[in-house]
Amino acid sequence: MKKLKNCGEISFVLGVVFLALGTALMSRAGFGMSMVVAPAYVLSAWIGVIPPGTMCYICQGFLIVVTSVMMRRFRVTYLFSFLSAVLFGLFVDLFGKPLAAFPADGLGARILLEALGIPINALGVAYLFHTYFPPQAPELFVRELSRRAGRQVYRVKYAYDLCSCALSILLSLLLLGRWDWGILGVGTLIVTLVNSPLIALWGRLLDRIAEYGPALPRLGAIFEKD
Repeated sequence: MKKLKNCGEISFVLGVVFLALGTALMSRAGFGMSMVVAPAYVLSAWIGVIPPGTMCYICQGFLIVVTSVMMRRFRVTYLFSFLSAVLFGLFVDLFGKPLAAFPADGLGARILLEALGIPINALGVAYLFHTYFPPQAPELFVRELSRRAGRQVYRVKYAYDLCSCALSILLSLLLLGRWDWGILGVGTLIVTLVNSPLIALWGRLLDRIAEYGPALPRLGAIFEKD
């Protein structure tokens, strides 16, 4: 099969949209969030006046600062990562509104939403790993750490997911004083275990169908120089 060419920009757009859609689906299912966004959802529930999507990009902004300290440098492209985070947060809140009207009181409907949300979320991450645009803060942190440590990116991603899950549990117990099953439920555990393998699987499939160089070479050169 002939591969599609120059899909870097399309990969970025699809990555942001699928990641946000998967997150919104899991939120509506109520079985627990992806461990990557669970800390933001805990903080949103604790503060009470900041929507989850907004809190997501606030937390990602903080993670970009952590990445800069870790790498001992600040790149202009890190600002683009924050823009990506803002777009993600806006799409999460956008998808959340129609999904809130979806009848998901029954167990079957909730399982369906979760079953759709988990692989869609992983597909979004895989697309973001296949674009020359700087990824969102969690993927940026994973990518930079894997380069610094000389480790495979999917293995570093798995370790990051486990740490994020542990942080979510700690924040929930300390700030909310309880275990919030809507944020940290069986779905969180499932995602923690299967997310990294799913991302790797999606990544191999994406490699078969397209090449992800820039359709806009001048724009791609800007990010390559930085």
